[in-house]
Amino acid sequence: MSKFSIILPTYNRATTLGRAINSILTQTFEDWQLIVIDDHSLDNTDEIMAFYSQDDRIEYLKQEEHLERVKAINRGFTHATGEWQCWLDSDDAYVPTYLEYINSAIEKYGDFDVCNFGAIVIHDDYHVTFRETFRPERLEEGHVPFRSGGIGAGSFVYKSKLIDEVGIFPAVNDPYQFAVEAKKEMPEILDFFGDGELGNPWGQDWYLFYKLTRKHWSRPLDTALYIQYGKYEKNWP
Repeated sequence: MSKFSIILPTYNRATTLGRAINSILTQTFEDWQLIVIDDHSLDNTDEIMAFYSQDDRIEYLKQEEHLERVKAINRGFTHATGEWQCWLDSDDAYVPTYLEYINSAIEKYGDFDVCNFGAIVIHDDYHVTFRETFRPERLEEGHVPFRSGGIGAGSFVYKSKLIDEVGIFPAVNDPYQFAVEAKKEMPEILDFFGDGELGNPWGQDWYLFYKLTRKHWSRPLDTALYIQYGKYEKNWP
């Protein structure tokens, strides 16, 4: 069993996939498993993964049809064997000390099942900002403490055993149907999802972090470990 399982869904992102995977291969902490789930890409993702799959720590799963992101991540959940899980979008990256820093925090504190941290945001015009570490408190029923942008896919980690407790994503193909199912499950999140007016109506990172922190305190780490690239210009080296 690895210490960390990294779930990386991808779809038609051959131009950025190598950058994302290289950010794992260059980690200063090496006890990890990477699960790449290709949601039936139509580009040359297969060729890229033929190269990276030579590393025994990398598992490549290809969907037989395009099923959308939450189904790809659900498949990643079922293949994760690490003690902890984290995500990586295929157009983003980790800083080289991502796993080392988190592992040190686990060893130092040991009093949490979830932790979160900030991100480095590289915008389309190449200027850099930092998304601050979100500081969640123990949640009360009916209280949603943060909105879109407060948490990102790669800016929190959690013990794998929690997935058995909170459950996987609603198995749907449409982002608006995902919002419907999420609001059925947790009615208090109505204001976040609204009627699909968000630029990214999926909100799967927000959804999972909220589900985890309804019952489990998240320790905020005062650092920025995740690199999030601009929304439109993703193909930078």
